[in-house]
Amino acid sequence: MNQPDLSTERPTAVIVRLFDRIIASIEHASACCLSGDIEGRYHAVVAATDLLVALHDGLDLDSSDAWTQQTGSIYRAILGELPKVIIQSDRSVAAKAVRALAPLRSAWAEADAAAAMADRPFIAVAAE
Repeated sequence: MNQPDLSTERPTAVIVRLFDRIIASIEHASACCLSGDIEGRYHAVVAATDLLVALHDGLDLDSSDAWTQQTGSIYRAILGELPKVIIQSDRSVAAKAVRALAPLRSAWAEADAAAAMADRPFIAVAAE
């Protein structure tokens, strides 16, 4: 599979892609619960977990700002619960994780849209 060169993307776009992959992996794990695919849900949860750990490790947890502390708490809570998707085939955990991640993904998508606008050159429009 051809992977995109993330080094040329805006950092905000990369984070949005990570959230998309995490959410897709969790949703895949949930679907595997329905089909009884134990190996599939294991691999999907591990993929989501690896990406969540990377996002968590990217936080400056020594920072005292509320956003960082709350985001870290959300990541840790999800990381603590995701094994239940594998062990107990608990689709409700997967659904809760996606619901918790969706607003974070949306916030990063908005930040990326603003960054994309800032990257555009200013175009003067002459008044008629």
